[in-house]
Amino acid sequence: MEIYVDGGYDNIRKQDGYGSFAAFNDDHSLIDLVRFELPEAKSNNEAEYLSLQKVLEWLDVNDLVKSVDSIIIFTDSRLMVNQLSGEWQVKAENLKPFVQSTQIPEKTWLKWTPRKNIVKILGH
Repeated sequence: MEIYVDGGYDNIRKQDGYGSFAAFNDDHSLIDLVRFELPEAKSNNEAEYLSLQKVLEWLDVNDLVKSVDSIIIFTDSRLMVNQLSGEWQVKAENLKPFVQSTQIPEKTWLKWTPRKNIVKILGH
């Protein structure tokens, strides 16, 4: 299974956090496309973490981790990938709770992909 996730925040208006993800079977058929608002997001990075957490909740609710061989979650956030892997320190105080509360399940990998791939699939 492959999942593409993205979150964003309007830095100019300081409002309108949003996110979405698309999940695909191994044969590349679409399982689900989910879009949501993130009023609690106060930055682009927070929106990225909150969107990933929505993906993880969706996987849990649908009990998908147990029923697939592997899950690759693609994001364009190098910061999130490297912080969650332990490669980078978490310097921003507002992100520490997100890193501490985000648990990537077994058989699941978080990987960076260029922004153009996210836009191609999610449209933003």
